[in-house]
Amino acid sequence: MHRKFYNSEDLEVLLRLKRQEADALRDVLRSINMSQIKTRQIFKIAQNTLLAQIGVRKISFIYRDEEGLQYGMQRGLSPLGTDAELELPDNLRVLRIEPAVHASLHALGVQYVVPVNYRNEVNAWFLVADFADSEAETENDLIFIETIGNIISTALENRRLISEIVEQESIKRELEVAERIQQQLLPSDFSVVKEADIYACNFAHHKIGGDYFDVISRSQNGFFIIIADVAGKGIGAALLMANLQANLRALILSEDSLETLVRKLHTLLVKVTQGEKFVTFFIAHVRTDAQEIDFINAGHNAPVMLQNGKISELAAGTIPLGIVDLPYVTEEAISYQPGDAMFLYTDGLVEQLDTSAQMLGEKRVYDRLLTSRAYSAKDIVEDMHEFYLDFSHKAIQEDDLTLMAVRF
Repeated sequence: MHRKFYNSEDLEVLLRLKRQEADALRDVLRSINMSQIKTRQIFKIAQNTLLAQIGVRKISFIYRDEEGLQYGMQRGLSPLGTDAELELPDNLRVLRIEPAVHASLHALGVQYVVPVNYRNEVNAWFLVADFADSEAETENDLIFIETIGNIISTALENRRLISEIVEQESIKRELEVAERIQQQLLPSDFSVVKEADIYACNFAHHKIGGDYFDVISRSQNGFFIIIADVAGKGIGAALLMANLQANLRALILSEDSLETLVRKLHTLLVKVTQGEKFVTFFIAHVRTDAQEIDFINAGHNAPVMLQNGKISELAAGTIPLGIVDLPYVTEEAISYQPGDAMFLYTDGLVEQLDTSAQMLGEKRVYDRLLTSRAYSAKDIVEDMHEFYLDFSHKAIQEDDLTLMAVRF
């Protein structure tokens, strides 16, 4: 300790004291900057330094975070009450406690409040008392305390940022795993269907999303084409999508009626969503023996049939699934010939904006389908995706995007 040193006019004594303070600050910085050190250890090191260097007998370090006021260190002073909190300064000037002005802080025995810049605002304070024997020592000690406060503030912020980075990296890794799992849930090998050329691709807005497509063979009974869009994005939508897929595949194996299948699927979704989320859904049963397609559209963007240079929408069906009781379910059929094609998509295609906030829209999609020279299912999908990218240019992707084509 350096009691009464500041009353000395001996330059050698004063220089020795300054070196001692510099060494103390260097040791504090070295200790605190250890990456593995915990928050409570930061305060322990700072408190021990203050005790050893200036002999402070009463001290509190208080900082404000998302959960309110926190006490990093507390020695000889009681916790603040509401009135005392209101007396804390909101600027960076050291506050000398005056009994008539700061009655609550004075009642606690506080002599000085040293504000500290924390997160670019005055969100931390040193409360001190019984630490100096002269005006010269008081002035110097307050500067030392303020410096320690700034070191603590920087250390706390660094640990918060490190914690956020670690958490973000953890979330990033989890999302990457979830992305791989979701992509594995979506079919990539369409050779299971021999009677048609099929291709599809999915581009999630947040690595994982709520778009779903599927191709399910029923051997001699043809095959099913499905596309769906769960309301929302991210993990919640992805989980509901996985639930939808599991239930749907079970129902397809047990149900021959599309209407019954859709109604049962709706009931199962309501149990999961409690009416808080909905799913737009399209299912088509391609009966290859009759060259006919039975379909139900539950509020999804209408897939289109390309036949003889014309487009027809497959819109009949019902409202989206998962919200309220289905008022009706309409099943329709359409015939096809070899060479005809079906194009299916989610709303991320037609609702995409360009840099001028113009929407892509169905008309542009239909015009592209009619003028494109793409023949295979893969050609159709890749041509439409290229068209989508050219249209959006540098605009951000607004939603999950799924494109699917079937060439009979």
